[in-house]
Amino acid sequence: MATRPKLACLLFFCTSFAPIDGRYWAAGEALIKNLRAQSPAFEGVAMRDYTYKDLDNDNVYEIIETVNKLEEGAPGWLNSEISPAFDLHRVYNYKAGKFQKDYRPFAEYVEQRIEFYKFWKRQIQNSSLLSEDSQELVKANKQTFIKELDRLIAAMEGVKNK
Repeated sequence: MATRPKLACLLFFCTSFAPIDGRYWAAGEALIKNLRAQSPAFEGVAMRDYTYKDLDNDNVYEIIETVNKLEEGAPGWLNSEISPAFDLHRVYNYKAGKFQKDYRPFAEYVEQRIEFYKFWKRQIQNSSLLSEDSQELVKANKQTFIKELDRLIAAMEGVKNK
């Protein structure tokens, strides 16, 4: 009798992580390969990152493409402290046997990104808590950074209201 609950738990565990269909991972890898081929490159390496993340905790992973226009325009210009502030996350959701760009099911994630950009805008406007290196970078590029953060906030606000 004691083995039935263990067996039921094992069966639940194994099936709860099953993909929607057998084409799921193949479709994801095909999308990433296609996006990576279109990505700007520096020294032969794609400048955009691709990750799988389950944004809505449904055991189906979305693909996140990370785009940083400032870094793409001048590779190595931003330091590791400031660079993530300008990362735009494009969300690709798996539906009807393929991945497609779609933010609608992820309103909470979009709101988190908006708050993230607003946080960084405040940091850029008052950079005293940043490292000395970052403070110098902000001092020399403050308007550019604020303009880019405003663009990212507006882009995410636009996605939120669709």
